[in-house]
Amino acid sequence: MEGQPSRRILDTLKHRANDHPGTGSTAACVTALCGEICTALTPIVGPRGVAALYKRSLFLASHEHPVLLGLHATVQQNIDLSALTATLMPLSETDATQVGATLLSSFYELLSSLIGPSLTERLLHSLWDRPLSDPPAMEPSP
Repeated sequence: MEGQPSRRILDTLKHRANDHPGTGSTAACVTALCGEICTALTPIVGPRGVAALYKRSLFLASHEHPVLLGLHATVQQNIDLSALTATLMPLSETDATQVGATLLSSFYELLSSLIGPSLTERLLHSLWDRPLSDPPAMEPSP
């Protein structure tokens, strides 16, 4: 996990977890970011497209973090983040941060390889700068 997007993702997770201290705060932050990414991308690639990206990201991240092994097999046509939450909750905050950052970086890199870094950045940039309590970014209505 290297590069500016990965560092920003890691910083965002740490910042959000510090804003909401407590057991499982990092797991909640990772799950929330995944949900926000899904919300931002669903109008563009549809729920099945987002599910496919998420599934592949879980698979890729599981190579570095075996705790994620098998989670990709549970993803079908829609994303249910409860399995991710259940996997991350028992981990220490440090471990959950590393696992979550790897998963989110995998997602970002996969999306970037498909649509390009510039469009990926435009679609997801606002997610990294918002506090956890803010609503997901939406495209303005015409």
